[in-house]
Amino acid sequence: MRSLALVLLVGFGAGLGAWLGQSLLPVELTDNHPETLSASARTHYIINIAFAYAADQDLAAALDRLTFLGISPVGELVLTTTESAIREGWPLPELRALARLSADFGMMSQPLIPYLPAAP
Repeated sequence: MRSLALVLLVGFGAGLGAWLGQSLLPVELTDNHPETLSASARTHYIINIAFAYAADQDLAAALDRLTFLGISPVGELVLTTTESAIREGWPLPELRALARLSADFGMMSQPLIPYLPAAP
């Protein structure tokens, strides 16, 4: 009987907490404009876009996502990010994804070549 009361109490508390979080005290996002991203957050955002592009090969979607940052030209932004990641010794999967996105935007440089797929 005591464990049933404890289970009911915990369930009620969880339900009440969920209701409060959704109804009375929802999270409000403020200052969430792309230009407010830190340099590190911007870099991680670009890497996530590169991974998404590696998965879906949708260059138009990648362009839309990068345009959200408000920095142009987008190809130069990706190239600069890629070259910085290479200099900093980022992990190989990130470098390959970034290099491929840079190349598909028509932005090439010598440091990218080792990270691109071999031509058939």
